[in-house]
Amino acid sequence: MKMKNVLLLIVIVIVICLIISVYAEKSLAENSKLLVPIFVSNQQITENLGTPDDLFPVYRAVDRETPITGSIRLTISPELDLYERALGFESDWDSDHGVKVVGVNLQSGLLTIELSDPQQFTYGGSHRVRRLREKLVKTSLQFEKVKEVEFKGPEWLFEP
Repeated sequence: MKMKNVLLLIVIVIVICLIISVYAEKSLAENSKLLVPIFVSNQQITENLGTPDDLFPVYRAVDRETPITGSIRLTISPELDLYERALGFESDWDSDHGVKVVGVNLQSGLLTIELSDPQQFTYGGSHRVRRLREKLVKTSLQFEKVKEVEFKGPEWLFEP
């Protein structure tokens, strides 16, 4: 009897998840949005802090017309919801960092991301700078057409 109740509960949860998934997909399609992962750190999942292995996806909706630019802008946005923070996700990007996306250009697999950084936020300790950079690289490389990522900007951009 207990086993039947557990199985029934599992089936109900799966059906609810499928309904939510279908609704979310339909809603995104109607609004010409695309759901993409952006990568952030999570110390509760791994001990490999400061490596690409400590980056995990949180999902955001971006414009279907400019998904790469949209995902880059969201990666430098520190907006994680309460649920994501409770699960241990964190952003190294302060809310007042001042970094702006100046341009994004994809040619022959090379994605060039140009950033402005008037407050020198991307300058500092090597561990922190590497984490900031790796979040942008991993988020960018999820797109099939992106094979390599380079950055343009001030001379201190991602320099320890």
